[in-house]
Amino acid sequence: MDEERVWPVRNRTCFQNSRKYNKKCTGGKRIMQGLSTIITFYNGLSSLKMCIKLLQDALKAEDIYEIIVVNDNPAMNINFLEDEYSVQVLNMPENKGYAAACNYAVDHARYDTLLFMDCDIYPTGNWLQSMKKTYADILEKGCVSATIYETDSGNLFGYGMGIYEIDILLFLRHGKPSTFSQKDLDVPLVSSGCMMMNRNLYQELGGQDEMCMNIHCDVDLAFRVRKAGYTNRMCANAKVFHRGQISGPIRTVPFRQDVKAYLFKKWGDELYQLCNAENYLKELWMEANYKKISQKSVIVVSFSNSLYRDKYIKLFTQLFDISILQFLDIKNVTGATHIILQENVTWDICRLNIPIVYFADDYRLLLDNYYWFTNRNEEDIIFDKNGNLMYGSDSLETNS
Repeated sequence: MDEERVWPVRNRTCFQNSRKYNKKCTGGKRIMQGLSTIITFYNGLSSLKMCIKLLQDALKAEDIYEIIVVNDNPAMNINFLEDEYSVQVLNMPENKGYAAACNYAVDHARYDTLLFMDCDIYPTGNWLQSMKKTYADILEKGCVSATIYETDSGNLFGYGMGIYEIDILLFLRHGKPSTFSQKDLDVPLVSSGCMMMNRNLYQELGGQDEMCMNIHCDVDLAFRVRKAGYTNRMCANAKVFHRGQISGPIRTVPFRQDVKAYLFKKWGDELYQLCNAENYLKELWMEANYKKISQKSVIVVSFSNSLYRDKYIKLFTQLFDISILQFLDIKNVTGATHIILQENVTWDICRLNIPIVYFADDYRLLLDNYYWFTNRNEEDIIFDKNGNLMYGSDSLETNS
């Protein structure tokens, strides 16, 4: 007989077997009401332990739940976590990627509500109660994502996702919280970094596409949720923090562009049509235009590598009824962490009494330009394709 393990839960004692429980969970079992929390792991043991500890603190108010840790790194033995934290460890037979690890865990989950968490997510406050309320608000028909903040900056990881042409956008990526992110919001797509959904719906939709491996798996899943007529909703009051870059390049870099190409081949124009981010970009840019654009004639300087940079700029200038006096298209070196303006734009441009609008794929590339912006006589604007907008004088405050 297998050794029986006791898993303490508030107001009850749940009995389940240790690692051999895996074999007993499959096939024909009745799914009960409760919360199955799934944490995928490849690397970053200290972050995983912190995630589990904070998660357990939040789950003290729950009556029926389980914590499943899926180990997608066969070279690392983490079975000791079962004794240390009273979690269930599932070991993948081989490294197959994030999507396969999630599917494997769902096959072994016992309860009807799934909560996916990256191993470097650190929850705070009453985040779980907020997620459950928002989940109830959509009648459990769709996906609910927590609001994810970056641990190093306190900026947003993003507030929902959308598609513009062939770009996958994260609204307010690396941006400051705003009125946009302080309300529950239906969005085209959500991240699975901290996401709640119904187990039956997950399986009816076919789970996560294992061809995606480690990147954009959530884009594909959330798209199928939307395509089926269900809701993807951001929960403003469920605040969690994301460490990031824990697993290393194996989880993202090698397959990023391949997976993106695969998704657009798989879904074609339907992906853009159902997840069009244009109205979200307009709302975000309008919201951030608190100083208002004083002049209608500007110089535009683009540092974007997007194939659709001209369309973003056209969308922006039409929104604010701006005419372009001069357009400078300056390709940024891929992978650069910042751009020094005086090294890329002539000084006579800086001294003109004409507002300059700068477009970059990530607005942070232009923040380290204290010298440039202190010499500007006009209020300039920096904007990016994820809906961030700030003024040149704002960047001076971030460097003061």
